[in-house]
Amino acid sequence: MYEFINFTDLDDVQKEMIFRWRNDERVAKFMIHKAIGWDEHLKFLNDLKTKSNKQYFLIKNGGGVCRRD
Repeated sequence: MYEFINFTDLDDVQKEMIFRWRNDERVAKFMIHKAIGWDEHLKFLNDLKTKSNKQYFLIKNGGGVCRRD
């Protein structure tokens, strides 16, 4: 069964995991800004709370996770 966790509801461990994924070279090469800092990451997550036109989810499948946005 899949569990969808809104990025606005991530715990600290999940926030750090997403941050590492985002800055991984295999992901960052597709981003406009190749790497971001921790404070910028936290600001992005916090700003999602006020944006009604964007939603990001961490999807867990049993014990594993995948990313979808």
